[in-house]
Amino acid sequence: MRVYHQILLFLGCLLLACSCVSHRVRDVPQAMASLKDGQQVWIYYTEEGCFGSAKMKLTIKRQGDNFTARLFDLLKSPSHPLKTATLPLGATDAFQKFGREFGRKFPGYCTTYGTYKIEAPYLEVSKQDGSCGWNGFQQLCADFFGGSVDSGL
Repeated sequence: MRVYHQILLFLGCLLLACSCVSHRVRDVPQAMASLKDGQQVWIYYTEEGCFGSAKMKLTIKRQGDNFTARLFDLLKSPSHPLKTATLPLGATDAFQKFGREFGRKFPGYCTTYGTYKIEAPYLEVSKQDGSCGWNGFQQLCADFFGGSVDSGL
């Protein structure tokens, strides 16, 4: 009987540990705003298809009263950021908009697919977008670093 209780306790702890990471798209909009000092969000974006290919990483790290955003081109220079920006704590609106749109379903009629993977403390979500119409990663980068969505990364 004692072994049975130990097994139940072990399984309960295992379930509790596994449930700490959210895989829910609805948790994405608040991922940046809920960061504590020193924590960060990673967005990996890969684009493959007729219109070219890209493999990018955007990191957003909270540092005191600011966020530091860094954009990396993982194909050309994976360890050196292409762009860096310091954002105030109130600059989470663009990320929240990205997160809300990330949860929408887009039709997959395009030959170029964007694959997103978002990681943050207690969050890991992936999505594939084949619509050729959303450009969520490009818009978020334009909001953080300036420029336009069509100007490239």
